[in-house]
Amino acid sequence: MAWSLALGMVIGVNPSVEITTLVVIALAWIFSLNQVASQIGTHVLAPFHLLLFVLFVEVASIFSAYATCRSTPHRSTTPRRKIKARPG
Repeated sequence: MAWSLALGMVIGVNPSVEITTLVVIALAWIFSLNQVASQIGTHVLAPFHLLLFVLFVEVASIFSAYATCRSTPHRSTTPRRKIKARPG
């Protein structure tokens, strides 16, 4: 019973919103754990999951901004020289 609740709680905090129930069902079935206790563990942590979702999004945006800054080439701040069209 404790393993079932622990599985539900660990998966319940997972940042993937829509698939936590399916993952808990599959893992509880694979490990022959109590399905009801696993689902209770998942749904007890649902309010914490929603609070942590904001944190997960903020952390992802920080890492995404860092990766974007690191991957973009350096741009010079000096203005480019305008090329004049040749007559003819």
